[in-house]
Amino acid sequence: MLEQNAPAISLYEDLGYERLRGLSVWTLEAPPDASPAESAAFVPDPSAPWAEAPWQRDVRTAIRMQEAGTELFAASTGSGDGVGRAVFGSGSGSGSGSWPLLAFEPGSVDEGLSLLRAPFAAGASSLFWLNGPAGGIEDQCLEAAGGRRLARQHEMALSL
Repeated sequence: MLEQNAPAISLYEDLGYERLRGLSVWTLEAPPDASPAESAAFVPDPSAPWAEAPWQRDVRTAIRMQEAGTELFAASTGSGDGVGRAVFGSGSGSGSGSWPLLAFEPGSVDEGLSLLRAPFAAGASSLFWLNGPAGGIEDQCLEAAGGRRLARQHEMALSL
């Protein structure tokens, strides 16, 4: 639910829905000034769902995107535990255009900038991040990279 849509939020809350978390939508039109993280082709594992990803970015969506011809890539700032990771897809399967950032787990702003640079190094002309956690390290990285926040939303659910 869009943050500025107070009447709709109120209606949903009157119906018993609760706000679960804030979400952000971002676009990044130019690569950040950072060395790109290493990236390689990526095949999602359906048995390993991504932690707390909304449906627009979960592993099932990544699999459907790949089946439709979108190339998926994984980027990493290192190896082992505690490293930054990202998964992104080519915009239309052709390697050009605005590419979706499906998973983004930077350990720091510097790691985040390196991860955000990787899709541009692979051919993206812009990048979009849909329904990422609001107020976290992801927002800090996208802001530091010169990104533009398009929307803030509330994830809401009905308690049964």
